Amino acid sequence: MSDSQQRELSTIIRSRVGSYTGKFYQQLFVCAKNLTY
Repeated sequence: MSDSQQRELSTIIRSRVGSYTGKFYQQLFVCAKNLTY
């Protein structure tokens, strides 16, 4: 798989589930921070 293909795929995925995944990872990050400190 070439670089441009991978970038295209990730762009499609991001546009499809971008907002949902963003919120999920944000919550995950906050949880990780709370556990670390």
